Amino acid sequence: MDRDRFQELDQQLFDRLHSGSLGPITFYLKDDRQLTGQIRGMARGISDAATCWGRIVISTDVGDVEIFYGNVELID
Repeated sequence: MDRDRFQELDQQLFDRLHSGSLGPITFYLKDDRQLTGQIRGMARGISDAATCWGRIVISTDVGDVEIFYGNVELID
């Protein structure tokens, strides 16, 4: 994921947590599956100048699921 896409996704999630619907949220995964549940928590950060990351924990019918998203640029 490039930095622009990461920032777009991260901002959408942040906005949803702070001013969005309290109802369930649905994530559409890369393999065409869907994951629906209530957001239990979210963390985000920068490990170094080139690595941004985010983590979301959602409560689903089958238990808690953690979703990791990030943009990682390898540094030599």
